[in-house]
Amino acid sequence: MNSPARTAVPGDRVPLVLVSETDLLDSGLWDHTSEIVLLTERTLRSRSQGWRGKAVLAPSNEQTAELLQLSPEARHGHLGLDFDYKLNVLAALSREAAGFKAVGANALNRSLGLSRACALYVLYDPATMRPTALVRSTLLSSLRTAAYACIVRERCRAQAVAILGSGDIARTLARLWAHLDGPGPREVRICSPHLRAAAVTAAIGPTPYRLVTTRSPEDAVKGADLLVTATTAATPVFSGSWLNDDIVHVNLGGHEAPLAFVEQCARGGTLIADDLAGTLRRGVQSLAVWWAGQDPAPTGIPVHDFTTDSWDTLERPWHVNCVGRADLDVALAQWALSLAQHAGHGQSITL
Repeated sequence: MNSPARTAVPGDRVPLVLVSETDLLDSGLWDHTSEIVLLTERTLRSRSQGWRGKAVLAPSNEQTAELLQLSPEARHGHLGLDFDYKLNVLAALSREAAGFKAVGANALNRSLGLSRACALYVLYDPATMRPTALVRSTLLSSLRTAAYACIVRERCRAQAVAILGSGDIARTLARLWAHLDGPGPREVRICSPHLRAAAVTAAIGPTPYRLVTTRSPEDAVKGADLLVTATTAATPVFSGSWLNDDIVHVNLGGHEAPLAFVEQCARGGTLIADDLAGTLRRGVQSLAVWWAGQDPAPTGIPVHDFTTDSWDTLERPWHVNCVGRADLDVALAQWALSLAQHAGHGQSITL
Protein backbone atom coordinates (compact mmCIF):
# COMPACT_ATOMS: atom_id res chain seq x y z
CA MET A 1 0.00 0.00 0.00
CA ASN A 2 1.41 3.31 -1.07
CA SER A 3 1.81 6.00 1.60
CA PRO A 4 -0.14 9.23 0.99
CA ALA A 5 1.69 11.99 -0.86
CA ARG A 6 3.12 14.69 1.34
CA THR A 7 2.12 18.29 0.66
CA ALA A 8 5.02 20.72 0.75
CA VAL A 9 4.38 23.46 3.31
CA PRO A 10 6.17 26.73 2.55
CA GLY A 11 8.18 28.30 5.34
CA ASP A 12 6.46 30.86 7.54
CA ARG A 13 7.81 34.04 6.00
CA VAL A 14 7.34 37.46 7.61
CA PRO A 15 7.19 40.80 5.76
CA LEU A 16 9.30 43.44 7.49
CA VAL A 17 10.15 47.10 6.99
CA LEU A 18 13.80 48.01 7.65
CA VAL A 19 14.55 51.59 8.67
CA SER A 20 18.10 52.83 9.22
CA GLU A 21 19.35 55.95 10.96
CA THR A 22 20.16 57.39 7.54
CA ASP A 23 16.54 56.80 6.51
CA LEU A 24 15.37 58.80 9.53
CA LEU A 25 17.79 61.65 8.87
CA ASP A 26 16.75 61.74 5.20
CA SER A 27 13.13 61.86 6.39
CA GLY A 28 13.83 65.14 8.23
CA LEU A 29 14.16 63.79 11.78
CA TRP A 30 15.72 67.03 13.07
CA ASP A 31 12.76 69.00 11.69
CA HIS A 32 10.42 67.06 14.00
CA THR A 33 12.15 67.47 17.35
CA SER A 34 9.22 69.28 18.96
CA GLU A 35 7.02 66.30 18.05
CA ILE A 36 9.51 63.98 19.75
CA VAL A 37 9.42 65.97 22.98
CA LEU A 38 5.61 66.18 22.90
CA LEU A 39 5.31 62.43 22.28
CA THR A 40 7.75 61.77 25.12
CA GLU A 41 5.77 63.93 27.53
CA ARG A 42 2.42 62.50 26.45
CA THR A 43 3.69 58.94 26.96
CA LEU A 44 5.26 59.75 30.35
CA ARG A 45 2.00 61.31 31.51
CA SER A 46 -0.12 58.45 30.24
CA ARG A 47 -1.65 55.94 32.63
CA SER A 48 -2.87 53.72 29.78
CA GLN A 49 -3.17 49.97 30.27
CA GLY A 50 -0.26 47.86 29.16
CA TRP A 51 2.87 46.12 30.27
CA ARG A 52 6.53 47.06 30.18
CA GLY A 53 9.70 45.46 31.41
CA LYS A 54 13.46 45.62 31.25
CA ALA A 55 16.21 43.03 31.33
CA VAL A 56 19.83 44.06 31.76
CA LEU A 57 22.96 41.96 31.58
CA ALA A 58 25.65 44.21 33.06
CA PRO A 59 28.85 42.62 34.37
CA SER A 60 30.95 44.63 36.82
CA ASN A 61 34.12 46.39 35.69
CA GLU A 62 36.18 43.50 37.06
CA GLN A 63 34.02 40.90 35.33
CA THR A 64 34.14 42.86 32.07
CA ALA A 65 37.91 43.17 32.20
CA GLU A 66 38.17 39.42 32.75
CA LEU A 67 35.67 38.64 29.98
CA LEU A 68 37.47 40.88 27.47
CA GLN A 69 40.90 39.76 28.72
CA LEU A 70 42.08 43.33 29.25
CA SER A 71 45.73 43.69 30.17
CA PRO A 72 46.70 45.27 33.53
CA GLU A 73 47.93 48.31 31.60
CA ALA A 74 44.57 48.69 29.85
CA ARG A 75 42.70 48.34 33.14
CA HIS A 76 44.90 50.99 34.77
CA GLY A 77 44.32 53.34 31.84
CA HIS A 78 40.56 53.25 32.48
CA LEU A 79 40.59 53.74 36.26
CA GLY A 80 37.54 55.70 37.43
CA LEU A 81 35.58 54.87 34.27
CA ASP A 82 32.51 52.68 34.37
CA PHE A 83 32.95 50.38 31.36
CA ASP A 84 29.12 50.44 31.04
CA TYR A 85 29.41 47.05 29.35
CA LYS A 86 25.89 45.69 29.02
CA LEU A 87 23.12 44.24 26.93
CA ASN A 88 19.91 46.06 27.76
CA VAL A 89 16.46 45.02 26.47
CA LEU A 90 13.34 47.14 27.08
CA ALA A 91 10.01 45.62 26.04
CA ALA A 92 6.48 47.09 26.01
CA LEU A 93 3.06 45.80 25.02
CA SER A 94 -0.26 47.63 24.74
CA ARG A 95 -3.28 47.74 22.44
CA GLU A 96 -1.57 50.44 20.40
CA ALA A 97 1.97 49.10 20.00
CA ALA A 98 4.32 46.29 20.92
CA GLY A 99 8.04 45.76 20.63
CA PHE A 100 11.39 46.15 22.27
CA LYS A 101 14.61 48.12 22.12
CA ALA A 102 17.90 46.26 22.49
CA VAL A 103 21.00 48.27 23.34
CA GLY A 104 24.52 46.94 23.41
CA ALA A 105 26.98 49.27 25.14
CA ASN A 106 30.67 49.38 25.96
CA ALA A 107 32.41 52.62 26.94
CA LEU A 108 35.69 51.11 25.70
CA ASN A 109 34.33 51.39 22.15
CA ARG A 110 35.44 55.01 22.08
CA SER A 111 39.08 53.94 21.90
CA LEU A 112 38.15 52.07 18.70
CA GLY A 113 36.44 55.10 17.18
CA LEU A 114 33.00 53.56 17.76
CA SER A 115 30.01 54.94 19.63
CA ARG A 116 29.50 53.69 23.19
CA ALA A 117 26.05 52.25 22.47
CA CYS A 118 24.13 50.80 19.53
CA ALA A 119 20.33 50.56 19.58
CA LEU A 120 18.00 48.31 17.59
CA TYR A 121 14.19 48.47 17.78
CA VAL A 122 11.92 45.55 16.84
CA LEU A 123 8.20 46.32 16.42
CA TYR A 124 5.33 43.82 16.48
CA ASP A 125 1.67 43.71 15.52
CA PRO A 126 -0.12 43.70 18.93
CA ALA A 127 -2.93 41.51 17.57
CA THR A 128 -0.78 38.69 16.12
CA MET A 129 2.54 39.32 17.92
CA ARG A 130 4.36 38.92 14.61
CA PRO A 131 7.24 41.29 13.89
CA THR A 132 6.53 44.15 11.50
CA ALA A 133 9.63 46.36 11.45
CA LEU A 134 13.26 46.81 12.45
CA VAL A 135 14.51 50.32 13.21
CA ARG A 136 18.26 50.75 13.74
CA SER A 137 18.94 54.16 15.30
CA THR A 138 21.09 55.04 18.28
CA LEU A 139 20.21 58.70 17.66
CA LEU A 140 16.54 57.93 18.28
CA SER A 141 17.46 56.40 21.63
CA SER A 142 19.56 59.47 22.52
CA LEU A 143 16.70 61.78 21.53
CA ARG A 144 14.35 59.88 23.84
CA THR A 145 16.73 60.33 26.76
CA ALA A 146 17.47 63.97 25.94
CA ALA A 147 13.74 64.72 25.74
CA TYR A 148 13.44 64.03 29.48
CA ALA A 149 15.70 67.00 30.21
CA CYS A 150 13.79 69.20 27.77
CA ILE A 151 10.53 68.48 29.56
CA VAL A 152 12.05 69.24 32.96
CA ARG A 153 13.60 72.49 31.69
CA GLU A 154 10.23 73.65 30.44
CA ARG A 155 8.70 72.86 33.84
CA CYS A 156 11.34 74.69 35.87
CA ARG A 157 11.93 77.43 33.23
CA ALA A 158 15.71 77.20 33.62
CA GLN A 159 17.79 79.73 31.72
CA ALA A 160 21.34 78.65 32.65
CA VAL A 161 21.93 74.94 32.04
CA ALA A 162 24.97 72.82 32.87
CA ILE A 163 25.51 69.45 31.19
CA LEU A 164 28.16 67.17 32.68
CA GLY A 165 29.17 64.76 29.93
CA SER A 166 30.01 65.28 26.27
CA GLY A 167 28.96 61.97 24.74
CA ASP A 168 26.07 61.14 22.41
CA ILE A 169 23.30 62.03 24.85
CA ALA A 170 24.89 65.32 25.97
CA ARG A 171 25.51 66.47 22.40
CA THR A 172 22.04 65.36 21.31
CA LEU A 173 20.46 67.31 24.16
CA ALA A 174 22.37 70.49 23.31
CA ARG A 175 21.40 70.13 19.65
CA LEU A 176 17.80 69.35 20.56
CA TRP A 177 17.48 72.65 22.41
CA ALA A 178 18.76 74.40 19.28
CA HIS A 179 15.98 72.87 17.15
CA LEU A 180 12.93 73.11 19.41
CA ASP A 181 10.14 75.58 18.78
CA GLY A 182 9.63 78.26 21.42
CA PRO A 183 12.01 79.84 23.91
CA GLY A 184 14.84 77.73 25.23
CA PRO A 185 17.71 78.32 27.66
CA ARG A 186 19.88 81.42 27.37
CA GLU A 187 23.11 79.52 28.09
CA VAL A 188 24.23 75.89 27.97
CA ARG A 189 27.56 74.82 29.47
CA ILE A 190 28.97 71.43 28.50
CA CYS A 191 31.71 69.91 30.60
CA SER A 192 33.75 66.72 30.43
CA PRO A 193 37.28 65.89 31.56
CA HIS A 194 37.82 64.39 28.10
CA LEU A 195 36.17 67.29 26.28
CA ARG A 196 37.26 68.08 22.74
CA ALA A 197 35.64 71.48 22.38
CA ALA A 198 35.92 71.80 18.59
CA ALA A 199 34.41 68.37 18.00
CA VAL A 200 31.53 69.04 20.42
CA THR A 201 30.61 72.43 18.96
CA ALA A 202 30.82 71.02 15.42
CA ALA A 203 28.50 68.15 16.36
CA ILE A 204 25.96 70.51 17.93
CA GLY A 205 26.05 73.15 15.18
CA PRO A 206 24.65 76.68 15.38
CA THR A 207 22.67 77.47 18.54
CA PRO A 208 20.26 80.28 19.49
CA TYR A 209 21.75 80.20 22.99
CA ARG A 210 25.27 80.85 24.28
CA LEU A 211 27.24 77.61 24.21
CA VAL A 212 30.15 77.26 26.65
CA THR A 213 32.55 74.31 26.77
CA THR A 214 34.80 73.62 29.74
CA ARG A 215 36.75 70.86 31.46
CA SER A 216 35.96 72.24 34.91
CA PRO A 217 32.74 70.76 36.36
CA GLU A 218 32.68 73.40 39.08
CA ASP A 219 32.81 76.22 36.51
CA ALA A 220 30.00 74.56 34.57
CA VAL A 221 27.74 73.95 37.54
CA LYS A 222 28.10 77.13 39.60
CA GLY A 223 25.19 79.51 38.98
CA ALA A 224 23.24 77.00 36.87
CA ASP A 225 19.46 76.70 37.26
CA LEU A 226 19.40 73.19 35.79
CA LEU A 227 22.09 70.51 36.00
CA VAL A 228 21.93 67.52 33.66
CA THR A 229 24.34 64.64 34.22
CA ALA A 230 24.84 62.25 31.30
CA THR A 231 28.03 60.32 32.01
CA THR A 232 29.38 56.83 32.52
CA ALA A 233 31.13 57.79 35.77
CA ALA A 234 30.94 55.25 38.57
CA THR A 235 30.99 57.91 41.32
CA PRO A 236 29.33 61.34 41.79
CA VAL A 237 30.47 63.95 39.29
CA PHE A 238 29.60 67.14 41.20
CA SER A 239 29.68 68.57 44.71
CA GLY A 240 26.61 69.82 46.51
CA SER A 241 28.57 72.92 47.55
CA TRP A 242 28.56 74.10 43.91
CA LEU A 243 24.77 74.13 43.61
CA ASN A 244 22.19 76.88 43.88
CA ASP A 245 19.69 76.31 46.68
CA ASP A 246 16.88 75.87 44.15
CA ILE A 247 18.80 73.71 41.66
CA VAL A 248 17.04 71.13 39.52
CA HIS A 249 19.13 68.05 38.76
CA VAL A 250 18.30 65.53 36.03
CA ASN A 251 20.14 62.21 36.45
CA LEU A 252 20.40 60.44 33.08
CA GLY A 253 23.39 58.18 33.79
CA GLY A 254 24.35 56.12 36.79
CA HIS A 255 25.50 57.09 40.28
CA GLU A 256 26.14 60.74 39.37
CA ALA A 257 24.78 62.69 42.36
CA PRO A 258 26.27 62.83 45.88
CA LEU A 259 24.09 60.88 48.30
CA ALA A 260 23.92 63.93 50.56
CA PHE A 261 22.22 65.84 47.75
CA VAL A 262 19.68 63.05 47.20
CA GLU A 263 19.05 63.08 50.96
CA GLN A 264 18.52 66.85 50.85
CA CYS A 265 15.95 66.48 48.08
CA ALA A 266 14.22 63.62 49.91
CA ARG A 267 13.93 65.50 53.21
CA GLY A 268 13.54 69.12 52.13
CA GLY A 269 13.08 69.18 48.37
CA THR A 270 11.52 66.87 45.80
CA LEU A 271 12.30 63.48 44.31
CA ILE A 272 10.92 62.77 40.83
CA ALA A 273 11.31 59.50 38.91
CA ASP A 274 9.95 58.30 35.59
CA ASP A 275 9.76 54.73 36.99
CA LEU A 276 10.64 54.30 40.65
CA ALA A 277 10.25 50.51 40.63
CA GLY A 278 12.46 50.25 37.55
CA THR A 279 15.02 52.57 39.12
CA LEU A 280 15.25 50.45 42.26
CA ARG A 281 15.51 47.23 40.25
CA ARG A 282 18.33 48.66 38.13
CA GLY A 283 20.09 49.67 41.32
CA VAL A 284 22.97 51.72 39.87
CA GLN A 285 21.59 55.26 39.81
CA SER A 286 22.06 57.68 42.70
CA LEU A 287 18.42 57.46 43.82
CA ALA A 288 18.61 53.66 44.00
CA VAL A 289 21.98 53.74 45.81
CA TRP A 290 20.58 56.20 48.37
CA TRP A 291 17.38 54.16 48.77
CA ALA A 292 19.29 50.93 49.34
CA GLY A 293 21.44 52.59 51.99
CA GLN A 294 18.51 53.64 54.20
CA ASP A 295 17.92 51.61 57.35
CA PRO A 296 15.03 51.33 57.86
CA ALA A 297 13.74 51.57 54.29
CA PRO A 298 12.35 55.01 53.32
CA THR A 299 8.73 55.52 54.31
CA GLY A 300 6.51 58.55 53.95
CA ILE A 301 8.80 60.19 51.37
CA PRO A 302 6.79 61.00 48.23
CA VAL A 303 8.42 60.28 44.89
CA HIS A 304 6.60 62.15 42.16
CA ASP A 305 6.42 61.10 38.54
CA PHE A 306 5.80 62.95 35.27
CA THR A 307 2.02 62.73 35.65
CA THR A 308 2.00 65.43 38.32
CA ASP A 309 0.16 68.63 37.45
CA SER A 310 1.71 70.62 40.26
CA TRP A 311 5.30 71.16 39.17
CA ASP A 312 5.19 74.83 40.22
CA THR A 313 4.38 73.88 43.82
CA LEU A 314 7.12 71.28 44.25
CA GLU A 315 9.75 72.29 46.78
CA ARG A 316 13.28 72.87 45.52
CA PRO A 317 15.84 71.43 45.05
CA TRP A 318 14.70 68.66 42.70
CA HIS A 319 16.42 65.38 41.94
CA VAL A 320 14.87 63.95 38.77
CA ASN A 321 15.83 60.35 38.00
CA CYS A 322 15.30 58.95 34.50
CA VAL A 323 15.85 55.23 34.14
CA GLY A 324 14.13 54.99 30.73
CA ARG A 325 10.66 53.57 30.14
CA ALA A 326 10.18 50.83 27.56
CA ASP A 327 6.75 52.06 26.44
CA LEU A 328 8.37 55.36 25.51
CA ASP A 329 10.97 53.58 23.36
CA VAL A 330 8.31 51.58 21.53
CA ALA A 331 6.06 54.62 20.99
CA LEU A 332 8.97 56.63 19.61
CA ALA A 333 10.06 53.81 17.30
CA GLN A 334 6.49 53.45 15.97
CA TRP A 335 6.41 57.21 15.32
CA ALA A 336 9.82 57.09 13.57
CA LEU A 337 8.65 54.22 11.36
CA SER A 338 5.64 56.29 10.26
CA LEU A 339 7.89 59.29 9.60
CA ALA A 340 10.19 57.27 7.35
CA GLN A 341 7.37 55.55 5.47
CA HIS A 342 5.58 58.85 4.86
CA ALA A 343 8.81 60.24 3.39
CA GLY A 344 9.25 57.18 1.19
CA HIS A 345 12.27 55.78 3.04
CA GLY A 346 12.93 52.32 4.39
CA GLN A 347 13.25 48.91 2.77
CA SER A 348 10.60 46.19 2.57
CA ILE A 349 11.85 42.61 2.82
CA THR A 350 10.43 39.18 3.61
CA LEU A 351 12.23 36.83 5.97
